[in-house]
Amino acid sequence: MIRILHTIGSLERGGIQQWIRNIVVASKDRGLHHAILIRKQAAGEDGDEIERDGGQVHDDYTGGGLLMCVAGAMRNIRPSLVDVVHCHGEHYSTAIYAAVGRWRGVPIVAHAHNVRPPSRTALNKLYDAIVTHVTCRFATELLATSEEAGAAMFGRVWKERRKGARVLHCGIRTPVINDLARKATREELGIPASARVMGAVGRLTRAKNIGRLLEICAEMRRDERNVYVLVVGDGPLREGLSLQAVRLGIEDKVRFVGAQKDVAPYYSAMDVLVMPSINEGWGLSAIEAQCAGVPAVVSTALPVGVILSPISTKRLDVCEKDRVWIDSIVECDRYGREEIASTARKAASDRGLLIETSIALLEAAYRAMLCKAPAVGGEACNN
Repeated sequence: MIRILHTIGSLERGGIQQWIRNIVVASKDRGLHHAILIRKQAAGEDGDEIERDGGQVHDDYTGGGLLMCVAGAMRNIRPSLVDVVHCHGEHYSTAIYAAVGRWRGVPIVAHAHNVRPPSRTALNKLYDAIVTHVTCRFATELLATSEEAGAAMFGRVWKERRKGARVLHCGIRTPVINDLARKATREELGIPASARVMGAVGRLTRAKNIGRLLEICAEMRRDERNVYVLVVGDGPLREGLSLQAVRLGIEDKVRFVGAQKDVAPYYSAMDVLVMPSINEGWGLSAIEAQCAGVPAVVSTALPVGVILSPISTKRLDVCEKDRVWIDSIVECDRYGREEIASTARKAASDRGLLIETSIALLEAAYRAMLCKAPAVGGEACNN
């Protein structure tokens, strides 16, 4: 049994968190035990759900700060407790865990998931350079969910900084296409069967730019009254977005349904997924939507690799005028859901974007690291 400790800020539902949940479920018969260390807030019901699926969750809120983060790393990175530590996304805490892991003889995976805006001040640039250097110097393995995420966290030439550094995409569990779910979900949400529904899935943060989708909806209603927005997800901007919908006069056309364990019924209710994101490390919801047969209009912040059905998925610059976005959204009426889903699922399988591929690659990486690391009461190389 290989004991993996995943470190992450919170379990609030987002792409990284959903991928980790999928990994826990897919690992049940593979001799992998996943524990998840939450650094910024209590796990709550989401933690209970992961434990029901076979994982383990530890709250280790340190209150922030360098010394507290070091203390947390010292407390949790011990060869008697874990075989591998897998750090997800957080910049400075990953550097600290990498340094402590090297000292303690525990392999550390630094996994980049996000694309951040570039540092603006000289001090911030110096800070980022130091953190990047420490991470690349001490982490055992550098992984990134996309080339862009790797460059953002590890530097532009990140693959040259460490032998074996590579992209490992976050794979998805294929959503089920269900016409009955489409009808039932729309009825539950009070959305007419004939309405055009633009959907968004993800954490409600500035990077997702959901406010732009609300503006597009308001503009569309000048020509097309029967248009709705369905927002699946939660986050710090939810209240502000609700107020924006009121200011735009579309509060009766917007449905905020919060974070959902099963997003498939909501994909079924959508006619098009719209992602005017400012920053994106990957784009799991775009992949899921296409595999559910939903066309997508996304910003160029999303990597090209998330485009599985090129005919029905459009990439636009986020700075393009609303009318350009609207024309692309309306054009999506031309495409059939079954055709989109068939094309997207084949592409996802061929490119290794399914959860089964993710867990197979992760397992191989974990075992390879343990073969190279000194054995200190953990998994043996030949197991």
